[in-house]
Amino acid sequence: MKRLLLIAAACFCLSACVSHLADLTLASNQNVNLNNVNLNNLPQIRNVNGSDYGIDILFIPLKQASLMKAVRDALNKSDSDIMIDASADSFYFWLFIGFEKISVNGTAVKTTGVEK
Repeated sequence: MKRLLLIAAACFCLSACVSHLADLTLASNQNVNLNNVNLNNLPQIRNVNGSDYGIDILFIPLKQASLMKAVRDALNKSDSDIMIDASADSFYFWLFIGFEKISVNGTAVKTTGVEK
């Protein structure tokens, strides 16, 4: 019986969860004027990744992961203004200390400083 409880507790503590949060047609963390803009003619960088992390200790959140910060991270890495066809996913792992990661992957487009 003790062995069964130990196995059940170990399975509970070593559990993780992965979920798909959203498919985003267009994402940005700032205001971007898209009047008279053809996105197909602007410089694009495919497969740009960004992420943000969160930490819990004994179910007390110390830092929460944010989709907005994940998008900001991806745009900063690519020096771009918007993301198109982005996909957001969440990963959570808990073993007395909880770890959450929100990641976003998509195509980054630079709209500022480009002749239209």
